[in-house]
Formats: sequence, C-alpha cells, structure tokens
Amino acid sequence: MLRARFCADVLFGKGDFVMMRKLVLLVLAVVVGNATRLSSYIMNMPKTYEAVVCLGTQTDTLDSTGTIVEQKDPGPYRPFAILDAVESQKGLIEQMPPVFSALKVQGQRAYKLARQGEEVSLEPRQVMVYGIDLIAIRWPLVSLRIRCGSGTYIRSIARDIGAAMNIPASLQTLRRTSVGPYQADARDTLRIDRGMTLHPETIPSLVQPIRSVIDDLQLPQVNLDLKDAYLIATGRTVQRAEWSESPPGTEVVAMLNEAPSPFLEVLAVTEVQVGGWLKPRAVFSATREWVEEQYNALNTEAQPSS
Repeated sequence: MLRARFCADVLFGKGDFVMMRKLVLLVLAVVVGNATRLSSYIMNMPKTYEAVVCLGTQTDTLDSTGTIVEQKDPGPYRPFAILDAVESQKGLIEQMPPVFSALKVQGQRAYKLARQGEEVSLEPRQVMVYGIDLIAIRWPLVSLRIRCGSGTYIRSIARDIGAAMNIPASLQTLRRTSVGPYQADARDTLRIDRGMTLHPETIPSLVQPIRSVIDDLQLPQVNLDLKDAYLIATGRTVQRAEWSESPPGTEVVAMLNEAPSPFLEVLAVTEVQVGGWLKPRAVFSATREWVEEQYNALNTEAQPSS
C-alpha cells in the first residue's frame, strides 16, 4: 500500500463523482497487489474534508463546474443561522445524493442520465457525519471541516446547509485531508501533481507492507504456526480456544509466526464461527503460495526414502 496526495483539475472516483476546474486536493490510500483484498476496509474508513460552501448560488451538479439553476441574495451575515444549519447536518442523517453522482439507476450511472437531460430519481440514504467545524466565513463563503463516514456527499451537505437557511447553495472547493489514519500532510505521503511522471523504479520504496494496513485498521490478529497456516491457506478452518467466546462473524487477521519478509506476514482475513473456529474469508495469494511451498517441502523431507 502507498499513500498518495493528488492535485488535479478533473477527478473521477468510484462511488463519488467529483469534477472541479478549480484545484482539488485529496489524499488517497492506494492498495496494490495482495493489499487490494483490504480495499473495502479502507474505503469504509472515516474521511475528513475541508470544503468551501457558496451561499446564494446553486448549480445542477451542486459544485462550481455546473450550470447555475438558482440564485438568491443571501442577505446579511447571519452567524446563528449558519451554526444552526451546520448543526442540522451532524450525526446520523438522511441525505439525498446529488443527481450528478455515480450511483446506479436501472443499471446506469445517475450522472450519465442527468447529462442526457433525463429525470433522475434517487432515494435518500442514511450517512454518518461525525463532526463539522466552522473554519472561516467570508460571506457568502463558508469554510468547513467535515469528518464523515463512507458514502457521504459533501455536495449534498453544502446544498442542505443552504436549504436550512432558505437559500440556494453549492460546493465551491473541496479538499480531502485524511482517510482514516492517512493524512494528506504526513511525511510519508507522496504528492502527485497534475502532469507529474511517477517512475516505476521509485514505487517499491514507497510501498508499505500489508501489516501496516492491518495495524492502521486495528483489526484483531491471531498468530499461526505453519500447520494451521496451511489449513487456512487451503480454505479450511482452524480452532482457537481464545476466540471461542467471540461473537460469530468477528473478523480476525491470520498472521504467520515466522514470516521471511514483512510483506508475507499477513495470511488471511478470517471470520469467527461458533466454538472458536476461524474460517478464511480473504486469503492473500503471495503468502498462501509461500506457506504451501514450505509445508509441502517439510512433508517431502519427512517422508522416508525408498
């Protein structure tokens, strides 16, 4: 896994549709090789954004790239109204996604239908907004720091803050500053600017072992000897007494006791079953191949010669 910080004029992302002609800066945890098995865990980590909301103007895309569909004088600066509007967006909320989004409607992306002028009907979804801090106000621009769960649309938050104040609103700029523990300004984060060439020979020095991701995710771990590791590697279950009281479905990462490399320490993500049995859910192929090779070699050596 490597951590990257991207600067770009146009950005497209899975599960999100962001297109801004002004500068967009975001931090992205990039998983490669075996670590792609952990991509869903990383995507579900809380994210932090810095956003600038423009009050008084709303576009069809709910950001600065769209066509203006409504304008209204925001009136004088109303600090208490802003605080109340921001407060209404905190916690577990029902949020209507933007029609210009990557959500699918009858098998097609919503933004494609919207671009074709077709009516897009979406359902509100529950999302978690852990917190919103007011950074600065230069009326009618409001700068916010937002910490939220996966699936939250910051453009929708901008729209709904305006709606709570009875004025149109859109997102003007957006900066994603963290994904879980991965910070945009961290010393080990690679900055990639638009037009920059990343040479292949520099990538290995930037990649971190899967173990670092497991530690960052704070997933529980169990250490296995070669015999039990072989069972997990080949899709079978192993029983561990220390997990017998854990609720079924608990996810536990199977680790190798003596791995030859940090990149081979993680064998699989397992799921606890009744009685403390661990069933593999996702096995990392590179570690599995090493385990099978070592186990078979030991068995071959143990066989008596004819």
